[in-house]
Amino acid sequence: MDVALRNPLDADVNLANITLIVEEAGATDPTSSDFTEVEVVTELLLRPKESMVVPVSLRSARPAKLTISHVSYDFLGLLNTKESLACRGRRLHETALQRQTRTYAPDVLMQVEVVPSDHRLTVTYVEDERLVLLQGENRSTRLWLTNAGSKPISEVWMVAGADDEIWVGVGDAFVECAY
Repeated sequence: MDVALRNPLDADVNLANITLIVEEAGATDPTSSDFTEVEVVTELLLRPKESMVVPVSLRSARPAKLTISHVSYDFLGLLNTKESLACRGRRLHETALQRQTRTYAPDVLMQVEVVPSDHRLTVTYVEDERLVLLQGENRSTRLWLTNAGSKPISEVWMVAGADDEIWVGVGDAFVECAY
């Protein structure tokens, strides 16, 4: 998750212990989110009028729907501060009273759905160039395959079009692909 911070002051601001407050959606017990692990950014200095996006990692030990309600930090290392991350609900226009007086739906909280990571394959291009092919042109590219899941992957399928030809190589040797 990324937390956007902005210093509106004309002085340096020191923030410490920046973290997210995460709860399981629909849970009544506040200790029910013990299965989540949220990173704590120990210290951050914002220059005058500076804006910064701070990445904060969030890990869950099991699949769940999580609500990220607040960000908490220590302002100047002294004042413990908690800010809501809720967005204002949409403007309501259904009734005459709602059209005459500004009325909004309940605030919307950020929700994240954590899915199981049993089998997950991450594919990354080694070369950082565009792969554009003209008709009849052959080009080789390198891929980095990583098992990002919690269970071993026994086979990988590559899907190609009717006119496509794919050769998979390991080192200098090529492996025949079954279509």
